[in-house]
Amino acid sequence: MDLHKAIRATHNSVVTINGSSQNNIVATDNNKNEVIINWTLVNAWTDQNQYKYDRAKEYPSIVDQLDDIYHNGIDGWKATIKITKDKYPKE
Repeated sequence: MDLHKAIRATHNSVVTINGSSQNNIVATDNNKNEVIINWTLVNAWTDQNQYKYDRAKEYPSIVDQLDDIYHNGIDGWKATIKITKDKYPKE
């Protein structure tokens, strides 16, 4: 999980975030006041676009996809892509 993204999504007043782990992150607002992070909210947050990132990592390269279309047609390509789409469905 991207902690910075989760903090920004669950704490609207946060403007800057320094640190990389729950133990050392300091978030501040517009007035440079520290914002107390509700880690229960942050840890429960899920990125509604995560399926896109997961799919992008697993899809074959464009070159391989075009080769798949050339050798197996559009239906063959669709079958190849469907495996990843089914593995990471839209939520």
